[in-house]
This record gives sequence, structure tokens and C-alpha cells, in this order.
Amino acid sequence: MPGIEDEALRDLSRGREDAMRDLKATKYRLKAFLLRQDIRYEGRANWNAAHLRWLSEVVCPTPPQQIVFQEYVRAVTEQHERLQRLESALHDQVKSWRLYPVVEAIQALRGVELTGATILIAELGDLTRFDTPRKLMSYLGLTPSEYSSGERRRQGGITKAGNTHARRALVEGAWPIGTRRRSAGICNSGWRSCRSRCRPSPGRPRCVCANGIGD
Repeated sequence: MPGIEDEALRDLSRGREDAMRDLKATKYRLKAFLLRQDIRYEGRANWNAAHLRWLSEVVCPTPPQQIVFQEYVRAVTEQHERLQRLESALHDQVKSWRLYPVVEAIQALRGVELTGATILIAELGDLTRFDTPRKLMSYLGLTPSEYSSGERRRQGGITKAGNTHARRALVEGAWPIGTRRRSAGICNSGWRSCRSRCRPSPGRPRCVCANGIGD
């Protein structure tokens, strides 16, 4: 059973996740408002330095709309600061946690950094409670689904029936790996979507699906 300290760190990591979700929602609201006014950013990436400078120069057609726009921008700033506070607290608190050595150890995995490692171990707890890797994968919902009848056995995509918080940390850690793989002609999507979106074409290498969390 997890101790009080374990549950406290898990609550802190889930509070950070809630802050990320709220930040994403406020950004969507701001972007939707600008699209309604037909105000479009022509840059290549959102929320970088250039995009933030552009936002500081936006002028809406009417004063009421300018007020709404400024409130949306303020909401994004406040949610971003909230996320930074929670993430900083998470990094500080994990250093005195009894499972911190495990958090440090799994950062040796490619794509896993301090925040993701902390969230993963806070959700999993003591890894020795899983007798086999199969039980751990079942807890994470990373085992394939199965549809069997008689002698016929057919497997489908992963079940996603386990701990969503831990699985999300793994997926976020795999994103940088997937980006590098796509540049090399390797797709990180599931096989069903891959067949429709990654058909070979002249000048484009054949896709190799990598449904998982990386090597």
C-alpha cells in the first residue's frame, strides 16, 4: 500500500497534469477568439518567442473585443505560471522521496526526463509489487486486446485500460523519439491509421510502424 508521502507526491503530479490541461484549454479559447475575428498568425510555430511578440501587438476591431482578448492572454499567462510553480515544486519534493533513486535510474531510458520519471513512479509506486513485466504492462494498459473464438485468435490494438496518468507520461516521453523517427521515414502511429496515412509514394520511403513507447 502506498504511504502518505507516496500519495502526496502523486497528488502533486496530478495537480501539475490538471494545470497542463487548463493551460491547453485557455490557449484553445484564445486561438478560437482570434480566428473568429479573422486574426491569423503567419508564423511557423505557436507559443514561441515570435508568436508571443505577435500577440503583444494584436489590436482587435473594437474596444470590447480588445478587453476580451487581453483577458484571454492574461489567463494563458496565469495558467503558465501556475504550471511552472507546480512543476518546480514537484522537482523539489521528489528529491527527498524514498523512491527518488528509482526516479533517477529510469531517466537512463531514452526520452524520459525528471518530470516524466517522477509522474511515472508516483503512479506505479514500488515496482517490486509487479511479479512479471506482463503484469506491469497490463497495469499500464499497454497489452494488446484480443478477440478469440474457438481456435481462432486475433489481437488488436493496446487496451488502454490501465493507469492513464502513467501511460500519458510514457507517451509524452516517446514524442521526441517519434519526431526523430518520422524524419527517417518511420511512423509512430498505430497500424490501422498508418495504412491510410503512410502509403508509399514516389520519393517517400516506405513507413515502418512503431506502435509503442520507443526502444
